[in-house]
Amino acid sequence: MQMLLEDKELPNIVLGGKVKPARDFADLEKRDRKARTFIVMGLHDSLLHNVIGAKILKETWDCLLKVYKTKGLTNKLFL
Repeated sequence: MQMLLEDKELPNIVLGGKVKPARDFADLEKRDRKARTFIVMGLHDSLLHNVIGAKILKETWDCLLKVYKTKGLTNKLFL
């Protein structure tokens, strides 16, 4: 997903990468919305309930981390 965001020149805020400075707040909101839409459109329908309440990119990414982040050795072994 990270590479797809970079390819589209979308904000990389949640991944800790470098982000082009926004010209103004409206520009920042537009890039945030575009990146969030890109991520959500790539999700399977059965996963949409996990991010439905997220309003910004950071919240969306955090919701996905809760679902996919491995928490134990057993989960890591089955990846």
